[in-house]
Amino acid sequence: AHQFLVLDRQVKSGADWWLGKFLIAEQAFTDEDRAERWLKGALAGKSKIQQRLTDDQRNGLDLAIRSAMASASVNVPQWVKSIDAPDDLKTEFTAEIDARLPDNEFTVTDTFRKKYPKRKWVGDNGLRVAIDAAYAAQVQQKQVTGGWEITIRTSRWDPVP
Repeated sequence: AHQFLVLDRQVKSGADWWLGKFLIAEQAFTDEDRAERWLKGALAGKSKIQQRLTDDQRNGLDLAIRSAMASASVNVPQWVKSIDAPDDLKTEFTAEIDARLPDNEFTVTDTFRKKYPKRKWVGDNGLRVAIDAAYAAQVQQKQVTGGWEITIRTSRWDPVP
């Protein structure tokens, strides 16, 4: 067996083929890469299961994701165990993370945390809301028949040109 380091700046599809099919090698990730892949998987998993969660479970999942982003490290199996959701939904949720993240533990770097200082939401018809993460609790969300009911508490509301 040989050990080697491949530095590859190709587009993802080319890099995947080169490493996986030609060299039969595995990618090595930095902690920042792992955190990004975990977040993409967690958000994809959340999108997949959120309609089947109660409001409390959905809010708990949001809090779990934000808490993990603020923590020093994440152990994915332990983190998933802490989420209040039925086991079948946890399995479906975890599959989205596992598809993107080959290992189960990583350190959350300051660089990663600094990329996400704001909480953001998007809605129909171009609606976008962004707020400093420290004030995200001012945005209340509740799933109702036919969509979402959003309440934003603010002392001022000014149109932006």
